Order: sequence, then C-alpha cells, then structure tokens
Amino acid sequence: LTGGTISVTEEGTTEIVVTAKTKAGVAATATTTVLIDKKAPTFNMDVVDSKGSVEDRTTNEDVTIKAVDVKDATSGVAKVEYAVIPEGSAEENYTEIVAASGKYEVDYPVAEAFTGTVKVRVTDKAGYETVKSMKINIDKKAPLVVISKSNEEDYSKENVNVFVTVTANAEYSDVASVTYTVNGGAEKELALTGGTISVTEEGTTEIVVTAKTKAGVAAT
Repeated sequence: LTGGTISVTEEGTTEIVVTAKTKAGVAATATTTVLIDKKAPTFNMDVVDSKGSVEDRTTNEDVTIKAVDVKDATSGVAKVEYAVIPEGSAEENYTEIVAASGKYEVDYPVAEAFTGTVKVRVTDKAGYETVKSMKINIDKKAPLVVISKSNEEDYSKENVNVFVTVTANAEYSDVASVTYTVNGGAEKELALTGGTISVTEEGTTEIVVTAKTKAGVAAT
C-alpha cells in the first residue's frame, strides 16, 4: 500500500498507469512512459566518385561520403557524423552530416592526393553508436616523364637512342602503363619505369611517350 518497484525489460515504449484508491473510494492515477532501446543503429556507408564506389581502387576525382539506409527503429537517429583520417594519423575528428532531402551525404574535395580512412558514425537517441570505415586512395598527380637522347645535337650522323624515365608517387598510385608512338604510328609499350627507343631512320622522327597512373592520370 506504500508503493513498490515495477521492472520494465521489454524494448520499445511501455506505458505504466498506477491507480491508488483510499478506503473512502477516492482514486488517484499517475501515468509514466518508459522507453528502452538496447540496440545500436544500423546503416551502410560508401565513398563514391563519378564512376561509383572507390573501395578497392584508386580514384583521380573528388569523392562523396555517404551513409545510406540509416535506421534506428526504437529511439531514433540522433546524428550522423564522418571523419577523414590520413594514413598514419591517430586523430579522429568527426563532423556532423546534415541530412538534405533525407540523404546523408557530404562532398570531400582533395587538392592533389590523399590516402587514409573514412569513418562514418551513427548515434541513436539512447546513446548507442555504430561506426563503419573504408580505406580510400585519391591521386590527381600526373606521372613524371623525362626524355633524353644519346645525341642532343640538332643533327646526328649516327643512330640515336632516346632514353625515357618515368616516375610516380608510389605512396598514392603507381604507374600503370607507358606507351609511345613513332611519327604517329601504332602505340608500343615500354616498361613501367621507361626504357630506350632506338631511332635508325634518316630524317625527322617524332616520338610521343604517354605514361598513366593506376588512378588514370596521364602525362605526355
């Protein structure tokens, strides 16, 4: 008659109505609502460029970070955040993604190159967190192509060797292909570090060398 304890264990919303009545028959009612959420929110994440997901490949474009299918059926979603962490860094600085038209997306531009991890964190109103991550690699830098000749004079009396050296920033994206043409002819392959092209024909010979990184950035 002095009251007691009511244990609520089920997830979701529980309404409890307590009624006390005196011996004279006078009643009083008190109502309370208990909301229990024992589950973390769920979602999927992706990082995309104009061609789609950049997971497991190097891109040469700016990217968009996405959190999709963000759900928390019990307490509801409180916030969605993202952090971009450079390779080797221990700092995780999260920034909230404000939903636009129901979508959690944010563009991430890069000046030249980036390698590291993108994390997305979803927190529900009960305080539960779910974190997912994806490693990304962005490289907008063109490879360096250096050409020299065995004879740098305007005219040579002998055959000329053309030496090609190709380098790229291996931290972000290695060289994927090196090709060359002679006087606009068919493309021929060179080693990924370059090589030697022998010129034996008389007259003027134009050689065009094109190197391309795995991110698809070319230099000629």
